[in-house]
Amino acid sequence: MRRKRILEQRLAIALIFPALLIVFSLVIFPLIFSLYASFTSYNILKPNTFRFNYFQNYVKLFHDPVFWGAFINTIFFITVALLSELLLGLFTAIMIAKQRRMRKIISLLVLMPMMFAPALVGFQFKYLFNDQIGLINNFLWTIGIKKEIPWLIGPVLSRISVLIAEIWVSTPFMTAVLLA
Repeated sequence: MRRKRILEQRLAIALIFPALLIVFSLVIFPLIFSLYASFTSYNILKPNTFRFNYFQNYVKLFHDPVFWGAFINTIFFITVALLSELLLGLFTAIMIAKQRRMRKIISLLVLMPMMFAPALVGFQFKYLFNDQIGLINNFLWTIGIKKEIPWLIGPVLSRISVLIAEIWVSTPFMTAVLLA
């Protein structure tokens, strides 16, 4: 009995070892190396130049206005995108749950953006928001607004364009999670 238990434990270790090796080599080792390198003056072009400089990198980072701009943009993007995706996903999940007829077809149409590759979504929205040949500017031109709007160039409009694309592609996932 004891021998059988030992064999089962060895088999379990042998079966889990490849997964642990992959996790260590792809996640844990790079994480530890990055943490170590963050306390040194490591240069990627000269791999053997580790000089320990304590917290100088972090002091330099926290005094960098570019870092704070990127940090604030990220917090804004995450907040607006997640809140919008949650509210729209909840609304569509409730509408799908209440629907009796054609529920499968409506679910398919609502969840379809989730099936597109991110690169395809990027090209799709790049075409939609193009200031010269984009569908949105062409639509605005046909209804009488004769000005080309640079959706992807300005700091405010480009953020709005990226938010719209992110919300469009991620809301179906939120809907599926809430339906489950």
